[in-house]
Amino acid sequence: MPLEARISRKDFIILLCATIVIFLFGRLMDRGSVRKGYSATSDTTELQSLIEKASDTLDEIVLTRDYNIEDTIHLRSNITLRGSLPNAGTHITANKKAAGKYMFSGNSVENVKLINITFDLNFAGQQVDFHGREGSPVTNIIVEDCVFKQLGRLCRGLAVDYHYPRSATTTDYNRNIIVKNCVFDGAGAKGKRHGSLELAIFSNCRFLNITQCTFQNVPAEKDAGLAIYGYCRDVEIKANRFLSNVSDMYIQQATSVIVENNYFGSQVRIKDSRLVSLRNNGVRNLQIIDFDSEAFDTHPSLYRGSKEIIISNNRINTKANSWDQKKRGKAKPIDAIEIMLHNNIANMPKDIEISSNQVTCSAAFVNMKGMRSDSKDYIDNLKIWNNSVIKTSAVATRGIIELHINSNVPNQGLNSCSIIGNSVAESQLPWDLLVTPSGVKNL
Repeated sequence: MPLEARISRKDFIILLCATIVIFLFGRLMDRGSVRKGYSATSDTTELQSLIEKASDTLDEIVLTRDYNIEDTIHLRSNITLRGSLPNAGTHITANKKAAGKYMFSGNSVENVKLINITFDLNFAGQQVDFHGREGSPVTNIIVEDCVFKQLGRLCRGLAVDYHYPRSATTTDYNRNIIVKNCVFDGAGAKGKRHGSLELAIFSNCRFLNITQCTFQNVPAEKDAGLAIYGYCRDVEIKANRFLSNVSDMYIQQATSVIVENNYFGSQVRIKDSRLVSLRNNGVRNLQIIDFDSEAFDTHPSLYRGSKEIIISNNRINTKANSWDQKKRGKAKPIDAIEIMLHNNIANMPKDIEISSNQVTCSAAFVNMKGMRSDSKDYIDNLKIWNNSVIKTSAVATRGIIELHINSNVPNQGLNSCSIIGNSVAESQLPWDLLVTPSGVKNL
């Protein structure tokens, strides 16, 4: 009897399905199955091999086991690396031999996705790094549902940066960067001896979106949970949480930044940036800092003074929390918003609007301070409108709004300042203006 006559159609379909399942299972096992006896060397080699193959075939790599690596994994364009395990995804851990080396490195790559992976730097390895160059930037990067922890000395968790000549401005940007629902944990981490620790840092990026992430356990004031540096523009930072940090976020030399619906438990610093909008956030302390040519090796001709800054509809509460008191002892009263002027050149902050915020503060609500005697320009167009302020304690010699201006130098001071419609739940004057008449125009 012919073979086809002895096999029913039902049996044939079952046999065909079983063959397909065995084939697909074999491919999956080949990509990342758990096999005993794997060393850090073989893990590193296997993971790199998977990436090379996927880059050629445009495949998605599904990691079905954890990896222990001892050398840098080099990312390629057009790949998706996805963890498949529960409990914060597939774990990729840096071996002690990886000390001082990047865990992952992607130079001028495009179309890369890292999803559901825990990067354990093990206090040894360095960051997951995407690096663009003039003419070959990083583009279309997605980092989602990932964890970055146990950061070592001299490293970050995630870095998207850009190499450009110090003598010239950039003509291109890293583009279309999305970081979503990730956790950056600085517990146990240490910054540089003469530098700072950033859990995540971005420079020279355009169309950067950071949303629903957690940045926690930043150990020092010079550090930052999130750092936006060097000519980033068109940035959205939304619905993130910053927990148990000494310093939450630092924005420097950026343009067109929207910061909305975040919770900041500590300090937010804005330096020499333009078109920055902070709306509907919970904040403890805000600093607007002008350019200090003695402190930073940057391009001073481009960004001098923060301009067009809007701080609106935020909840600002400077009261120290229990974590603060544990770390710092008895916390001293701090100002809600500080405009810190260290400038010894022209072009200082302009067009700053502080409006419709709900503020609880133990010291000043707004404190503009630090103008040096050799400054050459006015702080132009400061608006403090319709804020609701509750002062929790009376501090001697401290007002609600303090504008400290050195008026000994001609043509410097404060131009066009308006303080309108603010309500203050205290018996003092609504502000204390510490300035001589020659230092203010159009108040």
